[in-house]
Amino acid sequence: MQQCIELSSVGASASIKASEPSASQRYTPVGLGEGHARAARRLREAVSRAPYMVAGTGRFDTRVMERLGERVFCKVGAEGVYCAALPELGLGVALKMDDGNTARACEVVMAGILEALLPLSDGDAAFMRTLSEVSMKNWNGIEVGTLRAAASFR
Repeated sequence: MQQCIELSSVGASASIKASEPSASQRYTPVGLGEGHARAARRLREAVSRAPYMVAGTGRFDTRVMERLGERVFCKVGAEGVYCAALPELGLGVALKMDDGNTARACEVVMAGILEALLPLSDGDAAFMRTLSEVSMKNWNGIEVGTLRAAASFR
C-alpha cells in the first residue's frame, strides 16, 4: 500500500510517499520485523543524542534534529536529494531538486514539508519558519531576496 501527498508550487514539486521499504523509512520501525525495528530505534536514539555526527555543526540536518529530537531523522544526500524519517507518523520523505543543489532551496522545501506534516509547538513552528523562509544577502550583507516555501508546502 502506498500513500502519496502531492505538494507543488511554481517551478518545484515534491511527492511524499509512504511505502515500504524506502530509503527514507529505514529509520522508522513501521512495517519492520522486530529485530530491524529495534535496530532502527537504536539508530534514531543515537542520532538524536549526537545529531552533529550526521552532518556537522550548524548544518540544516543537525539543526532540525537538535531541535526536534527523535521526531525527525533527516539526511542530505548527493545531487539534490534529501531524505527524512518521521517515526511518529510512520512516514518517510524523499525530496529531489532537479538542479542538483542540496542547499538553499532544497533545505527550504524540506523545512516547509516538515512544517506541513508534523504537529509543532509554537516554538518549534517558529524555529522551522526560520528554515523555510531564508533571507538571501549579497557579499556586502545587503538583503537581495528571500527563499520561501510556498504555502502549499506548509
